[in-house]
Amino acid sequence: MSKVYFGKFDSRRPHQIQEKYYAAGAKESTWYGGIEPGDFVFVVTNANVIALWKVREYGGM
Repeated sequence: MSKVYFGKFDSRRPHQIQEKYYAAGAKESTWYGGIEPGDFVFVVTNANVIALWKVREYGGM
């Protein structure tokens, strides 16, 4: 079953939102909070929810 998360995105890094990815280190990083492919993330920046994403994969940028 999919889980739902709130992902806080730094307004000083708008390219992450524009390119639809979240960079927080290795897959095991605690910044991800256990999120897995198939889960959903409400994208939050400047105290506003601006999108709903479905996690596709972990990868390198």
